[in-house]
Amino acid sequence: MAVKSQSQREKDQLFKQQACFKDASVAQRRLVKQFLEALLYEKIVPFKSSPLDTCNTDSETIYDRQLSVSIGKCQLRCTAFISSFDRVRIALGSVQALSHNKWHEASIYDLVEPLNMEAKSKADLLAELEQTIALCSWNSVNLPHLKNVRRKLDFLALESAIHEGHLYHPCFKARRGFTVEDQRAFSPEAANQFQLVWFAIHRQDYQCNFPIDEANFWQQEISETYDVLTQALHQRGANWAAFGLMPLHPWQVASILSNEPESTDNAGVIAAIARGEIINLGSAGDFYQASQSLRTVINVTNPKKANVKLPMNVMSTSSNRNLPEHFVITAPVLSNWLQNIVSEDAFLQEQDHLVMLSEYAAISYIPTAGDYDCEARSAYVAEAEEGLIGAIFRTSVLDEVREREAAIPFTALMLIESDERLFIADWLDEYGIESWLKQLLKVAVLPIWHLLVHHGIGFESHAQNLVLIHKNGWPTRIAMRDFHEDTEYLTEFLVHPENRPNPASVDSWFNECSIDEGFISEDTDDLCELFLDAVCVFNLSELSFILEKHYVFSESRFWLLFNTVIEAYKESGVTNEERFAAINIGRAMVNIESLLEKKIKQGLHTVWFDHEVTNALACDASLTDAMKITNKYLAKDVSAPSLSVC
Repeated sequence: MAVKSQSQREKDQLFKQQACFKDASVAQRRLVKQFLEALLYEKIVPFKSSPLDTCNTDSETIYDRQLSVSIGKCQLRCTAFISSFDRVRIALGSVQALSHNKWHEASIYDLVEPLNMEAKSKADLLAELEQTIALCSWNSVNLPHLKNVRRKLDFLALESAIHEGHLYHPCFKARRGFTVEDQRAFSPEAANQFQLVWFAIHRQDYQCNFPIDEANFWQQEISETYDVLTQALHQRGANWAAFGLMPLHPWQVASILSNEPESTDNAGVIAAIARGEIINLGSAGDFYQASQSLRTVINVTNPKKANVKLPMNVMSTSSNRNLPEHFVITAPVLSNWLQNIVSEDAFLQEQDHLVMLSEYAAISYIPTAGDYDCEARSAYVAEAEEGLIGAIFRTSVLDEVREREAAIPFTALMLIESDERLFIADWLDEYGIESWLKQLLKVAVLPIWHLLVHHGIGFESHAQNLVLIHKNGWPTRIAMRDFHEDTEYLTEFLVHPENRPNPASVDSWFNECSIDEGFISEDTDDLCELFLDAVCVFNLSELSFILEKHYVFSESRFWLLFNTVIEAYKESGVTNEERFAAINIGRAMVNIESLLEKKIKQGLHTVWFDHEVTNALACDASLTDAMKITNKYLAKDVSAPSLSVC
């Protein structure tokens, strides 16, 4: 569990040492590769590029550049390919550092030590990078099933078996706060099953947003477990008139109840338990399993029942995985608004490609000063950590799939299997790359694009927030999820601004917060860049790259095909042309979020770092006719003529 005794810390250290000896080289090579890619892509350090001498290399390799890099006094070199949106793709194992006039394979320390960073920030970063290597190595040694080919796995099994993590961020498995015991018990890769822990929260500190009355909601969600918990509460001399029910992740409970200061800022909650304002009712009910996102758990006893998003005080990639206080009970407000838009939209209903996985219920623990014991409670409120306890209930995608359909995490599309073929290889062979890709773009991109350009709503639709629904590999629908934090809209750009959501109706904070703290975007440029960032740069560009690498299907061709799908939508007349001009995805350059720079500079949740890159969707106007010709051929599912591309 998460309670870190001295003996547990010693075990963790031993675990890391063993991991480094057993199977860390593969993990470290990947981490070094991704760390240097991010440093170069975000322009944190400069580099020089020169053509690779192909006489001394495998002529079939995609990597055609030799990069020279200086980080302080450290000299590095590697083999690379400059991909779409200027993404730097480094060949695994090619990063070398110069030491005493000799080149040797670079370690993560060669890259981090010379960086100009504050000492504490550098130590924190190194700790997360070391943890990433250790957890990857532990997985490799202890979970041999992760090396099996995954093409035949169902959705639940894939959520566990997709162990790769973020394909760009170097801290892709940091999970700072996790021990090896936690990895075994609560990581998605280990696929361990566990029950939730239930707290009764005094109503003074209990906020909720349910679709029906509270008692019926719990009867519907957890059935007889509600009776068990009711009896447990009565045995403590309390009832539901004074308390509300709250599920918690067992890791979070152990973390809260520990007295380790590095675990959580938990003094306020422990004091509330001591005063009887929080009652621990123990573990009960269905069994759950971690999804790829770690803090969202999937019901394995009843897979069609809700996924539950629960805070975990773990640092993973760039974010702490607690639930921000003001974005919990507002989740149903956003979700209901989006559901209404989709249900009333003629284009989306006719196409029938979109499923919005509703965040239909939410609960939050918000300690308040109250009317009694004010002095003690004021200290308790000051010490309580934001987002430590809460829950969001989300519709399971398995409750949405139809007959003959199956669902896979969108992240699966970018995977290379242990047989060195793509996860989607059989589908590409059966349907043909262009036909399958065109269908994928129509199904996965057009609904998101329509919601943006027609309705004025942007989403952080990276691969982990999407689920592909298919029939024997042929894309049929896309399921979108996780709206409560990263949905954005511009009021004056909404088609029906009179129907816009009112989060202040459940949380008055939204009456006072600044624009960059809430859901409202500053301008259409921000909405456009959100689309390009999430859908293209840190999502589909992974697919475009592996198709060029493994199938010699050029990235230029990929993005031209992307543009033809958007162009066909434009020509359909669904949306006014003026709105396309406002969301100009064909601009030459675009600002993209700098994920590693934020980590290096210890940026807070609302702090934004970005860098400018070349837009792969930017085409000369002379290509418009060529795109129309391509559309004509693609509509007939025959090979299009060769076209010059931008």
